Amino acid sequence: MESLIFFILNAVLEGLELFFRNIIKFLNILLYMMDDIIFQLVADAKSEKWASVDRQLPKIARNKEYAKWAYNEALISRDGNVRDLGASILEKAVLKENQFALMRDRLYFRMMNDSNPFARYRSAFALAAHGPGKYKDSVLRVLYKAMRDKDVKGIARRYVSELEYHKN
Repeated sequence: MESLIFFILNAVLEGLELFFRNIIKFLNILLYMMDDIIFQLVADAKSEKWASVDRQLPKIARNKEYAKWAYNEALISRDGNVRDLGASILEKAVLKENQFALMRDRLYFRMMNDSNPFARYRSAFALAAHGPGKYKDSVLRVLYKAMRDKDVKGIARRYVSELEYHKN
């Protein structure tokens, strides 16, 4: 009887080991896929292939891991185009208020201090998209500046309209 119990427990443990190995393989595949997407987004941002970046953003918007990467890595990159990318990801990210609240101060800092005007504009867009909180007046000032740039004036105008006319 004792050997039967041992045999059953051993079989269960082997099954669990196989199960967890497969889960780890699956998670590694997901991480590699995410790394490939991030690698491509960064390469496209650095070479200013913004149409390619814009096509990818809706595909990753619902995955919070990309928002974490944007906040923890991209927004503090040495490359202004990568910081622009990070703010763009956060603009499109689907986040709850309590998640975005933790990101608001860093985006405000980028919006006010970044050497890359597009990183400043995209940070303002991210703040406007998720609610600027106490930074509303500053966000509006940056959005008005963005309205003078031919590449982003339409986006800036939409956010100005939303902040001025549709929200308290």
